[in-house]
Amino acid sequence: MFKDSQDQRGILSKGKERSKRLYFYVSSGIFFCLVLAVIGFCYFVLNSDVLKVKQLSLNDTKLVSKDRVLAAIISNKINSDWRAWVGPENILFWLGDNQSILADRMLPALANISLTVDLWQRKVSVKAKERSFDGVWCDFNERCFAFDDEGVVFSLAPQASGNLILKIKDENNKQMNLGQNILPHEFWFKNMMITLAILKDANFLPADISINDYALKEWVVRSYIGPTFYFSFNFVPDDLAVVLKNLASRLNFSKITYFDFRVLNRVFYK
Repeated sequence: MFKDSQDQRGILSKGKERSKRLYFYVSSGIFFCLVLAVIGFCYFVLNSDVLKVKQLSLNDTKLVSKDRVLAAIISNKINSDWRAWVGPENILFWLGDNQSILADRMLPALANISLTVDLWQRKVSVKAKERSFDGVWCDFNERCFAFDDEGVVFSLAPQASGNLILKIKDENNKQMNLGQNILPHEFWFKNMMITLAILKDANFLPADISINDYALKEWVVRSYIGPTFYFSFNFVPDDLAVVLKNLASRLNFSKITYFDFRVLNRVFYK
């Protein structure tokens, strides 16, 4: 009886060892197959013609060459995670967001870049929207830049004169770089442009626009017909168009030195 118990234990022990060996072989086989599958997939992604880009198109741009646009996109995407492995020849490279290209100000002359990727036809379409020219901003050293309707400078510009081109002279000691806003706050620029549009509609074409010390939060417009206008960056004067019309009906603007709109709901003149 004692011998039978030993035999049973021996059989059970051998059975467990066979089970362990079988589990090891099966697990190793599955792992080996998975490794082969991953290697095969990576090889397919990196080398298969099925994922090669067939057509890459880009619309015409005047301020930036096509080569610079593509180089900026490729450089930006290569710096992000896995794309450096597949390369721009692979259709998968072009998938994903491209907004960081603008955030990095790599191409300040462009307002927007959009990518359209057709995986089935393996086509990539790049559309670059250039910034519009809205005026010239000049610093205290008479160095001038072109800016767009968002107040972003995007290229150097020559000195401008006359009423056909909006020119803003900034008296602050400010170092300007391409891609920056001409004013410290975006709502300052918005308020200024709205106010200028109202002045133009009222036939007060600006001969000169200047920005005083930022701490004062004010700006000045000298018009061609005589008076100087003082405004605050903090707000657009309420009913400015109506106020100008009423003043024109009562005053001879050629004899007025200035209008001061720097106080909310108040206008002073001399």
